[in-house]
Amino acid sequence: MKTIILTLFIVLTWFLTGCFGCNDWVENEIKPKYLYGKVVSLTHKPCFTLIEIEDKGIINKLEFCECGLNSYEWKTMKIGDFIQKLEGSTMVRLIQHDSTTIDFEYPCCDH
Repeated sequence: MKTIILTLFIVLTWFLTGCFGCNDWVENEIKPKYLYGKVVSLTHKPCFTLIEIEDKGIINKLEFCECGLNSYEWKTMKIGDFIQKLEGSTMVRLIQHDSTTIDFEYPCCDH
């Protein structure tokens, strides 16, 4: 029984501390990219939101973590809004259809 509890504790700790190295993923995969486009699809799932943005006929798919984080950005994001992220930055700008802008750091679940 102690082994089962210890195993569950280790797995839960591993999961909650970023089992896949989110900070490295954001640094290596997200930071180098330039992203700009109109939000054409939003799919809310437990702990993350899948977003499709379109720019000049090209669709980019993004996955934003929201587990345990302030989800204000996700609650206000709507189809028709724009997302912009400059190359070399982890800051994302949400430009809503009424011209309101919200700037936020690309979210990562393991911090």
